[in-house]
Amino acid sequence: MVTNSKEFNKKNYKKYWGTKAEIKKRSNRNKARRMIWLKTWDPREVDHVNGNANDNRPSNLKVISRITNRRKWQKKATRKRNSK
Repeated sequence: MVTNSKEFNKKNYKKYWGTKAEIKKRSNRNKARRMIWLKTWDPREVDHVNGNANDNRPSNLKVISRITNRRKWQKKATRKRNSK
């Protein structure tokens, strides 16, 4: 049993984010940023119009502000939660 909370968090982080599926999703999100020419310091984000992070067609990508993007997905998540 792990007693140190930092070790526990690091272990869980590696366990989830280190899986092949999550690595592929992350690389696709980074690829979308490169396709749109956004730099790492840019406060805007790439929005996948259809919600599929693996679909990097130019017609599916658009640049929106970080606040708008987070708000958009927050609304969808609360709608799903309330419908159950």
